[in-house]
Amino acid sequence: MMDRLAICAAAALLIASGAGCPSTNREAPASLSVTEGPTFDVVDLHWLPPTVAFDAYELQVRTERNDWRTRKMRNSLYPGQAEFAFDAGSPELARFFFRLRSLRGGSASAWSNEVGYLRGVRPSPRVFAVVSPGVAVSLSWDAGSDQAQEIVVERQVVTADGAAGPWLERTRLPASALDYTDSDLGAWVDAARLSYQIEYVKNGVKSKPAAATTDQAPLLAPAELRSAPAGRLDIRIDWIARSRYADRQIVSRMQRAGGADLAVLARDATSFTDTVPREGIYYYWVTARLGDLPNPATDSSSEPVLAFTEVAPTLPFSVSRVHMPAASQAVRDSAGRFGLARVAGPTGYELHAMRPAASGWTDHLIAGQQQLLQPGVLFDGQDRMHVLYRAPSPASPTLHEWYDGTAWQQETPGLAFADASLDGSGALHAVGCAGDVASVTYATNRSGSWVKQEIATSNKPAECRIAVSDAGDPKIVYAYLPPLGGYISAREELVLVAPSGQSWAEEAVPLAPDGKATFGSFLHVFTGPARTTVLFDSVNGGNIPAAEIHAVDREANGWTIPAIVGKRLAGSAVAAAAPGASRLAVAWNGTDYTGRGSPTTVAVRDSHGTWTSIALFQSSSEMAVGFTREGTLWVLDGLGQFWPQPSDFLLYVER
Repeated sequence: MMDRLAICAAAALLIASGAGCPSTNREAPASLSVTEGPTFDVVDLHWLPPTVAFDAYELQVRTERNDWRTRKMRNSLYPGQAEFAFDAGSPELARFFFRLRSLRGGSASAWSNEVGYLRGVRPSPRVFAVVSPGVAVSLSWDAGSDQAQEIVVERQVVTADGAAGPWLERTRLPASALDYTDSDLGAWVDAARLSYQIEYVKNGVKSKPAAATTDQAPLLAPAELRSAPAGRLDIRIDWIARSRYADRQIVSRMQRAGGADLAVLARDATSFTDTVPREGIYYYWVTARLGDLPNPATDSSSEPVLAFTEVAPTLPFSVSRVHMPAASQAVRDSAGRFGLARVAGPTGYELHAMRPAASGWTDHLIAGQQQLLQPGVLFDGQDRMHVLYRAPSPASPTLHEWYDGTAWQQETPGLAFADASLDGSGALHAVGCAGDVASVTYATNRSGSWVKQEIATSNKPAECRIAVSDAGDPKIVYAYLPPLGGYISAREELVLVAPSGQSWAEEAVPLAPDGKATFGSFLHVFTGPARTTVLFDSVNGGNIPAAEIHAVDREANGWTIPAIVGKRLAGSAVAAAAPGASRLAVAWNGTDYTGRGSPTTVAVRDSHGTWTSIALFQSSSEMAVGFTREGTLWVLDGLGQFWPQPSDFLLYVER
């Protein structure tokens, strides 16, 4: 290390030019040179010391057209070298001149050679670059020159193989600037890095650059995954391999909650055929990887693609894959387009209502903490989309929004809906029940404004559902737990409430005759000209409960005997009615006690009241079921998957 103290901290005496010791014929220091020091404010001095004894050195410094200034310094511990520190406020872009002589007693040697040094423009000492993927690079830096007129920001693209492109100017900023945002991330792809340099400019001369480099970008992910059955248990996956710098591609498969890597393929591979363990639905994705081990910073995976095995020719459905925004609820309009809704976002509660458009979907965001009702998204007979939601508290009033063809409209009916249904005119009919009051509240906007009616009941409803015919005739079903010898029974009872003249009348709903407990986890009512149908669960007790779905009809001459529609072990079930309730459908899936998934099933009731069950592909996703206006049944499988990414759904359409 050079002895900076020899100049900066040892006895330094500044005197006018020409003062000091008289010159003698003593040997002078030779070959003086000045080079850039460790910082902008320091330069390194080097020379050949005299070979004869001396006591100290005398250093003189000046700028152009200025007098010499003298510094007297001790002999350095490192002969022939020292550091010189510029005074605060020393000019930038000025040429400084240096000379040196040795002192002995009262005499001095001749001066060394005179050497010049052009001091540059003060650079920034540090720059920071932070990437917000998909948004921008944020640059910030510590201040440099206070004499410059502007700052130049330049950028260089460094590819994954280390090849560096040219430095290109991005912008010029005032010299007082301390940050810059680069929103052009088009070059930050496929494991590239972006290097930036900041240069202060004074009178057209740039400072030394201060540089910073971003982290590597993720690799370009494989794209446009497609799947197709390639045999009874074979599925072929095709894709576009986009990365130039990935070492390999990893094919992965997920079914239910599990997933596994299936194959390691070359960077340019574009297809893979997988033999699956059983018929059903599978999800695949392909990951581009740089290096042997997973790296979250650079690994980049495709969107998952849904795949399925060959469809049995006896299945009365055509089966296709539909790519749509991820959703938790779905309905179809008269053109067969899906309206979608989900609750997701930064807080986990933002509501997205996605209305079909000419191309894709338009996302109507309802901010704040929201809970989507079930059903919470509907289409009326004029293809207007309706959304029903509330704050997470069950007692919060329901909010109703609908798209009128131009904009979204909102209203507050003033009731916490438990269920709602649309009639043929598009009017909304809703029911609410508090659980601790012997009444239900019926509300409708059929007249153009909301009208509520409190209906007294014989019991305190724990749960309630509503159906309305195309003509606007409502039917309400509620469940309650009757008291039994001072205790509350484990068996729920069901009651149908229907208009009777100017009032409402109650009828007990016949339940399963075997005495099993019933619960309202699955409870629906549908009504049409011929009959009103109630669907409900009947649950066995024990360690492995299984729910039997029952259906019972109220026809003109009374109630039918409850029929078993099917058995579900767990999971969810959904139901829908064709126009006029001429046909019904119930779809469900679940998991048994071994953890193995039970087949997704749809049960269909024809116009004569006969139920037929059809096994679909095994699935653990949520579903939607419905009928077109012409009465064609459809089932959508894949709800609740992969949000906020777009998702693949499996669509069954009756043929």
